[in-house]
Amino acid sequence: MELPKIMIYILRVLFIIVNNFYCIPTYMLWILTFQPLRYLQPSLYWLIEGTMYKWLLTMVGYWGWMCGHRIIEYGDDITKCLDRETLMLVNHQSTCDVPALMYALIDKGSVINDKLWIIDRDFKYSNFGWISQCHRDFFIAQGKKNSRGDQSKQLSDHIVDHYWPLKRKWITLYPEGGFLYKRRARSQRYAQERNLPVLEHVTLPRVGCLHTLLNLLSPNLETRKGPNPELSNSMKPSLKYIIDLTFAYPNGKALNFADFAIGTGRSIDFALHYRVYPANEIPLDNEGLTKWMYDRYVEKEALLDAYYNTGKYPKIPPGHEQNKVLESPRQVLVDERWIFTLHLLFIFSSAVHYAAFRYFFSFIF
Repeated sequence: MELPKIMIYILRVLFIIVNNFYCIPTYMLWILTFQPLRYLQPSLYWLIEGTMYKWLLTMVGYWGWMCGHRIIEYGDDITKCLDRETLMLVNHQSTCDVPALMYALIDKGSVINDKLWIIDRDFKYSNFGWISQCHRDFFIAQGKKNSRGDQSKQLSDHIVDHYWPLKRKWITLYPEGGFLYKRRARSQRYAQERNLPVLEHVTLPRVGCLHTLLNLLSPNLETRKGPNPELSNSMKPSLKYIIDLTFAYPNGKALNFADFAIGTGRSIDFALHYRVYPANEIPLDNEGLTKWMYDRYVEKEALLDAYYNTGKYPKIPPGHEQNKVLESPRQVLVDERWIFTLHLLFIFSSAVHYAAFRYFFSFIF
């Protein structure tokens, strides 16, 4: 007999709560345990941390798979970007976007291990935020009360202090600076006042963070700028590719986190469309970069409009034929046996830590 939906939702909620309890504390304890390695053998420490970081994000992606969601990829083949320095630009619609992107990256090798997320500071003290702080992700403060100059300086420092020393590869950035439903009306008023494209499915992007990143990570060494010019102009790794990721929900109806992880809405296919650009082709002056980004978001608008009306993305626009294109839509596959093994590893690890604490306190008291 099939369980009522409300019972399924309750069981999934309980599973996620228990999953957090046997994963996050033991992850934090291992991070504390391995702290001496951070100073004695830093490369080994960050290898261990990155591996465990991927394991945790894989579990979050699994929550979506458990609810019947699928990730379907379209557009350019991004295989050549997987082990190269890459900046991914993503349109932002709801809280579901982040875990769905984690799901999409499950089968992308070590991308998650070596990835720098640029995420809103409001998430800093959530359970995911604690993990991100250990991984040295960057938390950005949004809003007018936060000085853009200060944020730019902090991001520059973060690249110098963490991205380069930790040999990160990928960076994820949400240029719109907030969810679509929160920013759309304001973006449309801004566009009308300045005779810019008025967009419905995306909002006009902000270029401040992108400009800061390109100033430091441009492939053209002579154009790099930063808090430490000698360091930023040395042979530090530069960006090789920019991936413009267009994220679509069926009929334009974005899910929230509960829909993704608990299945309180419908099971859907997330449609991800990739376009790859060589980083050395991106203009670095503020005016040129702004135009380039606006052009990309006008293209996103057209892609999303076509997808919402036909269920398909249109063919690649002229002038973009140099990239290898996926011959057919590709589904991200989840290895169920590996997911099951991960759960066993974390449960066993939690049991070891629990036994160690019991022994320690019984010995002391």
